[in-house]
Amino acid sequence: LAVLALLALHVFTFSLIAYTMFSGISFDSCENRTPTHTSEYCSVYDQDTCTDYFQTLPQAMLHLFTLLTTANYPDVMMPVYNCSQWAAGFFVLYLTLGEFFLLNLVLAVAYHSFQEHATAKVGATVKQRGRALREAFRLLREPGSENIVSGVRRRPSGGEGEGEGE
Repeated sequence: LAVLALLALHVFTFSLIAYTMFSGISFDSCENRTPTHTSEYCSVYDQDTCTDYFQTLPQAMLHLFTLLTTANYPDVMMPVYNCSQWAAGFFVLYLTLGEFFLLNLVLAVAYHSFQEHATAKVGATVKQRGRALREAFRLLREPGSENIVSGVRRRPSGGEGEGEGE
């Protein structure tokens, strides 16, 4: 839970910075201005109508969260990169911290949790088998259970080569 909070803080912090620095920048204009199409939702799948991916803070958070998966990587960065090549540093820093450190930390925590759960489940199964075997042998030792203890057939006492137990 703490790792997810850290990941959310990472996305929120960089979204706030991106909203402040890149709001209003699109392929059409490099001016950092108040967006004129605030009611329109910008999507990387609809680049003909809108390429200002940081026009609102929630929209910046959504695009940067998606950027952690690198699903929209070049599309989100290119309008800003066309205006200033130094903006690539923002995206490199964001992806480096998010991809290589935070997402690996999330994966490590998830794997550790799975491993603990699997170990506990295997341990419980081994204990249950041990209890079942002890109970089975206790029942076999009770009086009157001599006939079921041995499943091996004995050789007939008469002949030497006619054994059934081999």
